[in-house]
Amino acid sequence: MPQIDPVRVFLVEDDLDFAELIRDSAQVRGDWALIGHAATLKDALIAIERTRPDVVLLDLKLPDSDGTATVDAIVQRFHPLAIVVLTSLDARAASSAALRAGAQDYLDKGEATPAVLSRTVRYARERASYAATIAEQQKEIEKFATHAAHDLAAPLRSMRGFAAILEEELDGRLEGDQREYLRHIISSSKRLQELITDLMKYARAGHGEDSSQVDLADVVEHVLEELATVLRETAAEVVLGDFPVVFGQASALRQALRNLVGNAVKFTGGRTPRVEISARTEANRHVIEVRDNGIGIEGDYLERIFEPFTRLHGQSEYEGSGLGLAVVDRIVRRHSGKLRVESEVGIGSVFMIELPFETQS
Repeated sequence: MPQIDPVRVFLVEDDLDFAELIRDSAQVRGDWALIGHAATLKDALIAIERTRPDVVLLDLKLPDSDGTATVDAIVQRFHPLAIVVLTSLDARAASSAALRAGAQDYLDKGEATPAVLSRTVRYARERASYAATIAEQQKEIEKFATHAAHDLAAPLRSMRGFAAILEEELDGRLEGDQREYLRHIISSSKRLQELITDLMKYARAGHGEDSSQVDLADVVEHVLEELATVLRETAAEVVLGDFPVVFGQASALRQALRNLVGNAVKFTGGRTPRVEISARTEANRHVIEVRDNGIGIEGDYLERIFEPFTRLHGQSEYEGSGLGLAVVDRIVRRHSGKLRVESEVGIGSVFMIELPFETQS
């Protein structure tokens, strides 16, 4: 049977009595080893750089750091290093926030027996390893998608360009069917270009940017500026509420709201669009709402509309690739959130983005 290397663990804990307990537990088991200990974040960052452990046991409350800021500091320097947060029964909310910040697990100090510690650090190392593998595979997929889109876009642009030249030079000399065929070439190539662009957005949704505190008011303002032309052309009425600061990726959240507001203006059934954008905080989450007075969605389709390439209407009615809501859903899931919709045919829809509340204490 192959010998498994012991998990190399570094402890960050200012309670010296508990640190001694961890040290004693390490001596009981042979499948993990305590290779170092620091009582402050500053000392921990220096020591982790030097020792390069497999797992860090991390107390969130340190003399020089508190809450998820402690996790952030280690994740930013040493990702994808496995982190297990040490907590107590009255700090579960902070532990959940630490998981969203990048920790692999949390452990109640009152349950830190040698057997539980052994199992926890081993599983944390495995999860961090799997996460790193998946992240690397995702990068390869995105790289492939980028190159594929680039290689497809170049000849497509040429096809559209030559078709446009033919349309201009042969204007007045084409017969009815010939003119229609040429227009089909131009419109089909345009839709293919839009599909390639949307596929790229889907592949990249929620990637490539670090999470931080994001002022939703700024995000909404940016989205409305980008959509200013279509909002003006449709005489859309936009009603804004109050917006909190959330934890996430600013550019990804802009993309999500841009898609939702764009749909609210597009699927109107001919009426003047009215779009209400608001947000509220409920218990441990922020809820962002985009409400419209559009055509609505039949109940049978509510569970399907977030799937890629789902279209409820033909191109002749509403243009699009069927990826807009799939991109929104992917972005929200990357934020550990949830996307929901409520709708009534002929009345309108309300899309709700639920984002976890970032606890800082």
